[in-house]
Order: sequence, then C-alpha cells, then structure tokens
Amino acid sequence: MQKWKFVAITSAALLSFGMGAAQAQFVETTGGGLATVKSVLKDGKDDQWVVLEGKVIERIKGDDYRFRDATGVIEVDIDNEVFKGQKVTPDTVVRIEGEVDSELVGDNKIDVERLVVVK
Repeated sequence: MQKWKFVAITSAALLSFGMGAAQAQFVETTGGGLATVKSVLKDGKDDQWVVLEGKVIERIKGDDYRFRDATGVIEVDIDNEVFKGQKVTPDTVVRIEGEVDSELVGDNKIDVERLVVVK
C-alpha cells in the first residue's frame, strides 16, 4: 500500500510541475498597450519588445518595409513567413509585434516577429 501512495504523490508532483512549466511559457507582449512609431524612434531601446498598429505602406527592398501609424513612419523588417499568407496592402490596418533594432547611425528599426491583420 505504501508503494501506491509514493506513486500517487510522485505522479501528482510531476503533474503539477508540468502545469507550472506550461504556465511559465506565457509572455505578456503588449507591455501595457500599443507603442507608437514616434516613441520607438525617440525612446526605443535595442531588443525592446513593442506592439504597434498601423499600415505597411511600401516595400523598400527584400524584407524591408515602411510602416506608418498616426505618429510617424519607421522601417521594419518582415520575413515572408511572418505574413503567413495574409493579404496586406497599403490600406490594410495591421498589428505588428517585434523587437527594436537600434542602429549606431540612423533611426531605430523593428524586426517584426508577428503580424496580424486588424482590418
């Protein structure tokens, strides 16, 4: 009988550890709300996670695009896989999530990890 108690306790402990590990995977991405292009250009720190809402207005070259919100325009790097087949035109409102890429010379950029069509 003691062996079964040990197995039951061990199983319960492992199960709760597994549940804790699953909960530890959640990462808050909004950081208290949407950032603005103006704030990223002025105060963005290298590798800072940001979320912006606006429009991808033009392709510069390769994976580099210009993104605009109500406060300004910033260069963003969006890999093909990030679009996930979503149709995006200069009139499409999107939410982008990614990391600020601080440049030694020039303006900050954003390396986009996620793009969602809003409307």
